Amino acid sequence: MPYNDVGRDNATEKSRQERCMTRAITKRTTIIASIRAIHALSLRADKEPGLIPELLISVDGLDALWSDFNVEDNAVLDCLIELDVVVDYSPDLVPEVRGLVNAAKAVAALYRTATNVDHVHTTPIESNTHTHASLSRLPEIPLPQFNGNLHNWATFRDRFTALVDTRPGLAKIDKLYYLIGCVKDSAADAIRGIPVSADNYELVWNTLSNRFDRPRLLATSLIEKLLSAPASHQESLTDLNNFVKVFEESIALLNSLQIPDLGSFILFSIAFRCLPVMSRKLFESSLPSTYPSVDDVLEFVRSRISILENVGDARKTCYQSKPTNPGGNQLHSLKVPAKKSYPTTLITLKPSISENNSCPCCKGSHNLASCPQFRDAWSVSERCNWMRDNRLCFNCFSSKHWSNRCFSKARCSICSRKHHVLLHTHELKTAPSGVGALPTDAALCMSALSSHSDDPLTVLLGTALVHVCDRSGTWQVVRALIDSASQISAITLSCSQRLGLRCAPWTTPVSGLAGTPILDVRGIATCKVRPKFASEPELTVKAWVLSTLTSDMPRQSLPQNVKDQYSNFALADPSFHVSSPIDMLLGADLFPSIMDGRKEKIYDSLPVAFSSIIGWVLIGSIPHSVCSRLSSLPVSLTVSLEGLMNKFWHIEEPTPAPPTFTEDGRCVEIFINEFQRTSTGRFVVPLPT
Repeated sequence: MPYNDVGRDNATEKSRQERCMTRAITKRTTIIASIRAIHALSLRADKEPGLIPELLISVDGLDALWSDFNVEDNAVLDCLIELDVVVDYSPDLVPEVRGLVNAAKAVAALYRTATNVDHVHTTPIESNTHTHASLSRLPEIPLPQFNGNLHNWATFRDRFTALVDTRPGLAKIDKLYYLIGCVKDSAADAIRGIPVSADNYELVWNTLSNRFDRPRLLATSLIEKLLSAPASHQESLTDLNNFVKVFEESIALLNSLQIPDLGSFILFSIAFRCLPVMSRKLFESSLPSTYPSVDDVLEFVRSRISILENVGDARKTCYQSKPTNPGGNQLHSLKVPAKKSYPTTLITLKPSISENNSCPCCKGSHNLASCPQFRDAWSVSERCNWMRDNRLCFNCFSSKHWSNRCFSKARCSICSRKHHVLLHTHELKTAPSGVGALPTDAALCMSALSSHSDDPLTVLLGTALVHVCDRSGTWQVVRALIDSASQISAITLSCSQRLGLRCAPWTTPVSGLAGTPILDVRGIATCKVRPKFASEPELTVKAWVLSTLTSDMPRQSLPQNVKDQYSNFALADPSFHVSSPIDMLLGADLFPSIMDGRKEKIYDSLPVAFSSIIGWVLIGSIPHSVCSRLSSLPVSLTVSLEGLMNKFWHIEEPTPAPPTFTEDGRCVEIFINEFQRTSTGRFVVPLPT
C-alpha cells in the first residue's frame, strides 16, 4: 500500500475516533445534567415538601441514568486511548457523579420511609375511628447533622440512634444512606473511603465513634474554654448573656460525661498544661486511666525527677557559667566539660550587671554604659568631661587605671581606636587609598550591615529544608530562610534554573535595607512548597528571582554539641549548624501560614525553637569562640550615575562605518589582500572592479 494511502487511512480513523468521542462526551454531559437536576431537587425538597412526590418519582430513574453514564464514560475513555491522549481523562468525574446519585437516593429513602411509617400508624386509627373526619399530620422530625465538632458528637449520636439506628424494619443499607446524608466536612472525610454497602454499616458507625467519641479530649477542651473565657469589663446584657452561655453549656457537657472525680480532673488539667511538651507526651504514653487525677500527674513528675537525678541532667553539665571579670562589664563564659571525644569549647562575652558596684553616675543597679542619664541625657563632650572629673578609663569605664594602661581588647566600633563608642567624637574617616577602589562604572550600595562586634555572638537565623516542585513534577530539596521582615519571597537564579521554573518579566524596582534599590531582578516565578518530612500542606509561592540572596548561613559552622542540645526536636533544618548557602527566602507573605505560634526555650544563651508546619525553626544568638563578621542582608551592586551616562552616550552614537565604506578603504583592502610581488621586485595589484 502506498505511503499516502496509509496516512490517509490514519487520518480518517483519527477523525472517526474524534467524532465518536465528541458524541460520547455530549451524551455524558446530558446525563450528568439530569443527575444534577435530581440532586438539586432533593435539596429543595427539604424546604418545599410539595416537591417530595416528584423527587420520589425522579429517583427511580437514577439507576438507568447511572448505567447510561458508565456506558458513555467508557466510550470516552476508549476514544482517548485510541487517540493516545488518555491523560485528558478526568478520574474524579465518576466519584463525583456517584456521590450525587447516592445523596439523592439517601434523601429519597428518608422521605419514603417516613411516608410508610406515617401510613402504618394512621391506617388503624382511620379504620377504627369514625367520628373524626380528618386527622392532622405532625411535621417530620429532621435528622441531625454532624460536621466533626467533638462538642456536638454526643447529641448527634443520641438523636441518630433514636431516630434511625434503633428503628425496627429499617434495612442496613437505608441506615447507611441516612448516616451518609447526615455527616459533612471532616466527619464525611473520615468515612469517604469506605464502600457503600449494607455490610459496611457497622464499620462506618464504628469509624465515626472511634474518631469522634473522645470524652477525655472533649473534657480537656471544655476546661480550656472555661479557663480562657474573656473577662467582662462592663455589666451589659450581651456580656452577661455570653457569660451564662459559655459556662452553662460547658458545665452541662462536663456533667454529661460523668467524670468520676470532676474536681480532681479540673486540677489535673490546670497542672498538666504547665508541663513541657516532652513530659506531656511521656505522661500520655503511660496514662493510668481515662480521666487522670492531679495525684497521677504529681506522681509522674516525682518519678521523672527521680529518673533525672539518677541519670544526671545532660543539659546542665553541657554548659556551665562562671564570672570571669568582676568589673563593670562582667563577662560570662560558657564552657563544655573536657572530654576526649569532644574537645570543643564555646565562649561568649556578654555584658551584665555587676553585683558589687552600682552605676557611678546615678547610683542605679546597672552599669555605666546602660545608664539613661549618661547615655541619653548627656552629649559626648559632657560625657568626656564627667569621665575626666571622676578619673575613669575611657575604654572600659574602670576606676583603677587610665586608658593608656587598659588591657581590655574592646575598641570603638566606629573608628577602632582605644575608647568607648559612647565617647567617640570624630567623624568616620574616608577609606585609605590602599583599599581596593570601586570600579569607575559601578558603586557598592550597602543593603547590609557588616561590622566587627565586640561580643563574639553568632546570630542564628531561621533556616529550613523544604520540598519545591520542579518543572517535571519532582519534589527537590531546597534550603530556605524564613524572614518575617521581608515583604516578598525570593529565590536564587541558580536554584530557579535547577528547578526549571518559568520566569515572568518584572520591571518594578525592589528595595532592600534603608531603601536601597535592587536592580538585578531577573523576574518572578511561581512554585509550590511543602515540608520535606510531610506531603502536606502545599503552599503556592510567588518568588522574585535574584542573582544572590545572602551569604552562607550561619557565617561559620557551629560545634556539634550545639546541635545535640536540640536532639529531641524535629528540626526543620537538621544541619542548621553547618554553614551552607541559602536558595530561597520565605517572607512575610507566607510567615503566618508557616509558623504556628509555639516556642520552646532551652537556655538563655541558646537560640529559641519556634514551631512551624515544616518543623522546629531555631532563631537567636549563640555563643561562639571566634569573632565573625556579621551581616543582615546581602550587598547589591548598582551602576553609578557616571556609568549610566557613559552607556547612554554610547547608545546615542552611530555605529562606525566599516573600512570598505569609502573607495579609499576598498583600495586599501584590495592592496592588503591581493597584492603580489614579482621576481623583479615589482608590486602587482589588481584594479578595483
